[in-house]
Order: sequence, then C-alpha cells, then structure tokens
Amino acid sequence: MIDLTGQKALSGTLAVVLALVLLAGVLAANDSRMMPWSFAVLGAAALMVVCAVRGSVALWIWVWVLSFGLLDRWFWVLEVEGFFNLSIPRLIFVGVVGMFFVYFLVRREPIHFDGVLTWFMLALILYVAASAAATGWTSSNEEVRSAPYFRFFAGLLFPFLAFLLMYNAANGVRQVRWVLVAITIYGFYALWVGYIQGIELLGGPDLRRLLWPAYINLELPGTIHFDRARGAFPAAGPQAVFLVFLFYVDLYLVRHLRGPYRWILALQALLVLPALIFTGIRAGYVAFAVAGIIWCVWGLRGRFGWIKLSLASLAILLAILMQWGAISGTERLRGGVAQRGPIQARLLLLKRTVAIVADKPIFGVGFGHFVDAQGRYPRDPAGLSAYASGTLVEHNILLNMAAETGLVGLALYAGLFVALFRLSLRLWRKLPADIPEPFARGLVVLFWVMLANYLVSGMFRDMLWDPFANALLWSLAGLTLGLSRSTRPQLAPAPVLGSAQPAAT
Repeated sequence: MIDLTGQKALSGTLAVVLALVLLAGVLAANDSRMMPWSFAVLGAAALMVVCAVRGSVALWIWVWVLSFGLLDRWFWVLEVEGFFNLSIPRLIFVGVVGMFFVYFLVRREPIHFDGVLTWFMLALILYVAASAAATGWTSSNEEVRSAPYFRFFAGLLFPFLAFLLMYNAANGVRQVRWVLVAITIYGFYALWVGYIQGIELLGGPDLRRLLWPAYINLELPGTIHFDRARGAFPAAGPQAVFLVFLFYVDLYLVRHLRGPYRWILALQALLVLPALIFTGIRAGYVAFAVAGIIWCVWGLRGRFGWIKLSLASLAILLAILMQWGAISGTERLRGGVAQRGPIQARLLLLKRTVAIVADKPIFGVGFGHFVDAQGRYPRDPAGLSAYASGTLVEHNILLNMAAETGLVGLALYAGLFVALFRLSLRLWRKLPADIPEPFARGLVVLFWVMLANYLVSGMFRDMLWDPFANALLWSLAGLTLGLSRSTRPQLAPAPVLGSAQPAAT
C-alpha cells in the first residue's frame, strides 16, 4: 500500500510529465521543425523527473561527465545573445541540478557537507569570483576571451557542484558498478575513434568516414592537436586523461566481475596502451607510470603488489630499450618524447610567470588574465614566438594560479587538494582490508589513481580549460567520499598504526 508521501510523489511526477508533454506539443505546433526534437528532449526531461522521484539520480551525473566526449558544443550549440551558449552537456547539467532538487524535495533529506573540504571549495570559489569581478570576466585577448568565465564555471563551479550532488546521492555500492561499467562502455567508443585517427595519421587507410559525430573530423575553432589522436575531444589532453583512468578501471573490474565481460575488459586494457601513445601526450605517459606505482603498492597490498610493480617496471624498461629509436625521436604518434619546442616554450613561460608573480605576488593579475599580463612584457625574437604561432597560456595549473590569483589563490587551490587527499586517506584507513567489494579500499585507490592522473597532467597544462577532466575527478571524489558517508555505521575503527594487514592472495 502506497503511503501518503508516495502518493504525493507519484501524483507530482505524473503532473510534471503531463506538463512536459503539453509543452512539447505547444512547441511542435508553433514550429513543425521542432516536433521530433521537442518531444525527444522533453521526453528525456520527463525520464529524469521519474528517476529523481525513484532516487536513481547518481548515474545522470556520469551521463553529464561522458557527454563532454561525445556531444560537446561542436555537435550542437544554441547561441543566446547576452547569455551563455547552450550546449548539450550544459543542458544535461541543468537537468541534473533540477533532478537533485526534486530528489531532496521528495525525500526531505538534509544536504550533507564534508567539513574542511567544503570550506576550501567555498573559499576558492568566492576568492576566484572576486578576482575575476575585479579584473574583468573576459580577457582583452580575443583568442582567450572566455578565459575568466569559462574556466570559473567549467573548471571550478560546475565540478564542485557535481561533487556536492554526488556526495549526497551516493547511497549504495551498486552505484559503483553502474558508474565504472558505464565508463568502460564509453571506453570502447574512445578507443575506436583513437585507433582510426592514429592509423590514418601513421599513413594507414583513411577510415574517418566511420566516425560519428562528424565534427570529430573537422578543424574547428577551439580545437587543436590535429596531428594526434585526440578522440572525440577538442584536444589530445582529455583523451589521454581518460585512457589512463580507463586502464585502471579495467584492472579494478577484472578483479571483481565474473563472466565474459571480465575477459572483454582485459582485452580493452591491452588496447589502451597503443591508443595512449597515439595521443602523443608525454604527461599521459608520466601519469600512467605514477598511477601504476599507486595501484601496485596500495591497490594490490603486501608483497604481491611489490612483485607486480617490479615485474611491470622491468617490462617497461625492456620495452623502452627495444623501442629506443622511436622513443628518442620526435614523432609523437610513435611514442617519441624528444620534441624540444614545447619544452623550450614551457621554460620561457616559467620565466615569464616568475616575473608576473614577482610583480604581483599576493593577489595576482586577476583570474583568467595570464595572457593579458604576459603580453605586456617585451618579446624578443628568440622568445615564445619562436616556439608557437598562436597565443600561449601557462601550461602548469599551480603556476597559473600563482600568476592569476597570487599566493592567496595558490594556497587555497593547493589546500583544496590536500584536504581532498586527507579525507580519502582517512577513509582508506577506516575500511577493513577484508570488506566486500566493490566498495572497499580498492575503490579509494582507484580514486587516488584519478587524482594522480589529474595532478600530473596539471603539471604540463592548465587543467581549468578541461571541463571533462574536472567533471571526472570531482564526480568520482563525490562518489567515493559519499559512499563513506552513507555506509559510515558499517565501517570499522581505524586500524592501529603498525598492525598487521593480510596480504592479497
């Protein structure tokens, strides 16, 4: 028998669904060309409302995350005068926020915050917003005009909101498998696109006609790295971040799934390595190695992990020696790492950034205004222009924060990640070593893999330009830490320092 709350939720859901259907009919009657799209979009909205009432909302966050790698603004965008352009990922995010509003309204649950981390998020958002408001929400350089507001919303505010929503909606370990399996399903698409691009660039047959959406094959404004396999992303960096994470997701699921899909994921893991090389992102190789150390030492536990780390290191060393000619070369698609131009450009940017910080060390030149500031310094013929034809942004997230927001902003940003790691470390210590998967220490280690992946990439580029990587990191953080909140009564006390831990078998 349905109780009074259930009756109200059901009635409210039906009312919203009927209202959406009527709205679709009105739009279709007003313009017949909108008929299929209006009913499709509003039908999806109705489905989201039903999911919100039923409590199945967490997976929609991951629909938003993965939409950046499939249906970003080059697929479809609605330009609104005096307002933000509306792309499919942005519309999905608005829908997700609405879903969580309905979810909390129906269930009447309190919104949970997690202490120090939330305060760091709030302080960073307010400080960066004040910095951008004081110096301008747009850049004077047309090539990076959106730097202040795009990076604020896509790199900070929206991912932080996703963390908060995911943290509150994580209410069962079944969500872990939903999320990770969804990532592997998208992984097959990412590998398909990456291999077709890489094979064609290496002189093989041109199979790009098999790719969808069609914008993947076009050189559009805001896209770079046409000489590399960048997947469906606007640059090769997000593809590399995803592939590194996908490899360790495969390893995690291979250990904890049963049936034929387990062997399919083992094959997918093997296919990741060549696809990562096709991206030509040297930071991806470093992130892959650092993540491997974390996975072997903490993910496998005990002597078995150290043995695997030693064997993996030996295998990598032998592979490097066997392919030294290609690795020591400059051809990125064959794994070459000796291209010096980008390295020289970063060294010159480092000198320019040090000068900017020395001039304005406390509050910086204003969030999103690095290009404006470095353009005011004299250029010499052997300077940045010798290594790049376009505008160069700072290629290190910490240096960029120091230049744009000063030492105050840098301290807040660094403190945010320290607080995030400390929370995850506390969770890892609380979880008994023998707790059943999928919510166990292995999930926390998988989050550390993604955290290292993000931070290593951030040492070579400004991650706030990458909405996908930020959405992926903070949504995974919300899932991991949120499950610790929802299952907190089941957690054992933290083990005593130095107590014996059972080795993996």
